[in-house]
Amino acid sequence: MPIFAEILLSRMGRCVLDEGTFLRDVSGRLTFVLSDDRWNDAIESVSRLVSEQLHGYVDGPDHAISTPARLFDDSLRTREGAISKRIVLPATEGKATIWIVDRRGVGQDWLMQPAAQSQLLPLVVFASIKGGVGRTTALCVLAAHLASSGKRVLAVDMDFEAPGLGTMLLTPETQPEFGLLDYIVESAIGGPPSKMIIDSIGPSWLGGGRGRIDVVPVVGSRSAMNPENVLSKIARAYLVSGDENGGGLSGVLSSFLSEATSDLRYDVVLVDARAGLHETTASAILGLGGEVFLFGVNQPQTLLGFDFLLSHIAERTSRADAFWSRLHFVQAKSAMDDVEANYQGSIENLLRTRLFATKDVQPDLEGLASNFDVEWGDFASIDTGNEVSDFIDSLSFVSIPETEAYRSFDPLISPDLLSPTKYFLPYAAFIEEVGAIIEDYQVLRMRDVP
Repeated sequence: MPIFAEILLSRMGRCVLDEGTFLRDVSGRLTFVLSDDRWNDAIESVSRLVSEQLHGYVDGPDHAISTPARLFDDSLRTREGAISKRIVLPATEGKATIWIVDRRGVGQDWLMQPAAQSQLLPLVVFASIKGGVGRTTALCVLAAHLASSGKRVLAVDMDFEAPGLGTMLLTPETQPEFGLLDYIVESAIGGPPSKMIIDSIGPSWLGGGRGRIDVVPVVGSRSAMNPENVLSKIARAYLVSGDENGGGLSGVLSSFLSEATSDLRYDVVLVDARAGLHETTASAILGLGGEVFLFGVNQPQTLLGFDFLLSHIAERTSRADAFWSRLHFVQAKSAMDDVEANYQGSIENLLRTRLFATKDVQPDLEGLASNFDVEWGDFASIDTGNEVSDFIDSLSFVSIPETEAYRSFDPLISPDLLSPTKYFLPYAAFIEEVGAIIEDYQVLRMRDVP
């Protein structure tokens, strides 16, 4: 893209580069889109030159440079959905700001702005870069604790490829007929039946009499009887994440949760997202307006994954956006009760660089290969005012210490692991953090009551 921009700058001038927009299609090929009234025959020769120099990286000599009319795409007449990017031009080492619109076959949710905060009730998302960090275990512990205090909990499993909540919190007798996967697939072919939401929720044995825990598993009893169909359902569900007009997967999930909680039968919703940076993870982190608890262990691959995730969000999301105040970092399997200083410091430096540094400053991730003492680039280019300090001070960190008893967590075999005497010590700080969020929602809800 910098080479493309440099050709445009040298052949057509700064004004054209500033006014146009790069379109990156689903295969990664580029087209520079000009306004219709900018088009002239001389541009065709520049388009051919770009195609010769960049070959497979542009959409042929006829479409390396184009217009909305020539592409039959009126949406390109504005920069809606575009992001600006500061680049270094390779030959002159000059700098330029360009605009980019991404088109994706799947993963459209990653291109959205974070949804506004969930208003009706607290929604807590459990996410992680890697699996095996105790994310689902923490959700089960929290659900048990909330139910023991009389809360009504809806737990939703969004980990389609490695479902866990349904088998942990439901028995075969309480398994619903359908699951979330069925609802998503049906939504793509004309809409699910009205009863499907009710038939996708099963009561958990864990309620304990005081409160209540209901579970939306990935699949229900129908799929258990026909397991050969599940993989094809997963494939079809991922296609929903590329549907721009329907709001992507986020729109489908929001509709499901809105209807499932419309009668205020629940006090809180807990969502178990898929590990990693998959398309479905985007809808959980960005699309539901929830409080996001990002689990990780103190390892280089965790920090590198956080950099991929947070850099992408930072490029599209203002540092003043309320999303950042709803992001909480959980150090899982930690060696101590408090978050380790180098783990917290690495995340703080990452966010400081990505949100407050100039676009030319890049964190040095080479140190991650061998140790955790990461150098995060030249901070001379980073705003060091009160805004940075206030932002860093507002970040939320909590530790869940490594506990032998929870390494092979299976509440059906060892239900005592979900009793307060067992879980409270290792999970006390985490439970307190989420409890404060739920209380804040309750206060806001009471204020809104006339």
